[in-house]
Amino acid sequence: MSGEARILMVSGSGGSNTLRYRVRMAEEALRSRGFATSARHFTDPQLLSWLRGADVLWLYRTPASRRVLRLVETARERRIPVTFDVDDLVFLPEHLESIPFLDTLPPAQRRLFEADVVRRGNAVRFVDRASGTTRPVVEDLRRLTSAPVDTLPNGVSRRGSVLAAAAARRSPDGTVRLGYFSGSATHDEDWASIEPAVVDLMRCEPSVALWLVGPLTPGPALARVAHRVQVVPAVPWTELPALLAQVDVNLAPLDATAFTSGKSAIKWLEAALVRTPTVATATPPFVDAVDDGRTGLLVAAGGDWRPALSRLVTDVALRAELGDQARAAALDEFGPDRQADRYQDYVGRLVSGPTVDVDLTLLVELARREPASRSVGLDLEPFRFDPEVASLTLEPPWGARSLGRVRTAGRVAVRRGNRLVRGGVRRLRGAGDAAPSG
Repeated sequence: MSGEARILMVSGSGGSNTLRYRVRMAEEALRSRGFATSARHFTDPQLLSWLRGADVLWLYRTPASRRVLRLVETARERRIPVTFDVDDLVFLPEHLESIPFLDTLPPAQRRLFEADVVRRGNAVRFVDRASGTTRPVVEDLRRLTSAPVDTLPNGVSRRGSVLAAAAARRSPDGTVRLGYFSGSATHDEDWASIEPAVVDLMRCEPSVALWLVGPLTPGPALARVAHRVQVVPAVPWTELPALLAQVDVNLAPLDATAFTSGKSAIKWLEAALVRTPTVATATPPFVDAVDDGRTGLLVAAGGDWRPALSRLVTDVALRAELGDQARAAALDEFGPDRQADRYQDYVGRLVSGPTVDVDLTLLVELARREPASRSVGLDLEPFRFDPEVASLTLEPPWGARSLGRVRTAGRVAVRRGNRLVRGGVRRLRGAGDAAPSG
């Protein structure tokens, strides 16, 4: 199936890596096969208007607010297939106790997070198909719905592939750099699980240095080797490949909990693209992605990291071999064309499959309990699409009551009453680079 469905993506995430991997990269993959897409935040007050031009409603990490439930109800009335995608175990309350960063949130923010976990689980109950990034996520989704559930792993975008290919590896200078890239301020426990092993290794191997990239609060033990630790602030994702290419060994530890068992192997994937070998905790997603001893090294949860780290620190040839094999495997299994195949096949199964019977009475009752949605919606973080796919955009209907905006040959057109006005208005964010997604 190619180019036969117009897809409205409604995101529960407004920005950062989650939006980029699960919405923007999905859009890129689908657009490369001729589908039209548009992504909106779930607070957008014009969701129902956008739905009028859509053939598929795609929910990503979307809480079942009153507005979203009304959107789903309308889609089902119009026999528009509905799908739900999620990349973390953030839709069942039982996993909340294994998410340590919740303890760092202000009480009101924590209550909202916990309520949205329940709301996401509610949204899953009313879809025709669902997808998750990893085996644990898929298994939990199947507990909530009788609809088919598929694995759609995180993969590589076209721009990411180009940036990785252009990243120059550092010339050997006698120092072996270990790198830990935290990505967000939620990984202190993950780092703490290997910090003693890293400190011991650095005290025994004077040639070893450590790069800590992104938000992280290390433990006091690291003070013993502080003169060989370089702290690097978080960088835009477009600068990450060049930075990953400067380290010799990528560290991907996870403090093994029910929640972290569902996290994807992105840290391996991003390092693999620039031929940097990874040592990772052997959670199910890393076991699925990494061929231990060939495309990376895995350490059992709670196991001793020192043997694996010592092997890579002392064996230059092994580092090079693992890095080369990892890059080949990453592009073969998760490259842009492979991801486009996956998404195209998924939409084909969604639109050709049977409609799943759902309890609309429950949907209406849940909507009644939810507070009324605010009228002002939030924007999505912009994303630069490649020129050949940037114009494949789902347009809102002209009949919308509120102001409608569409892309028109690099300019903006707006509807005022029955009159179409071109020019003389501000350009959409990223016009010419990105879809009108907020």
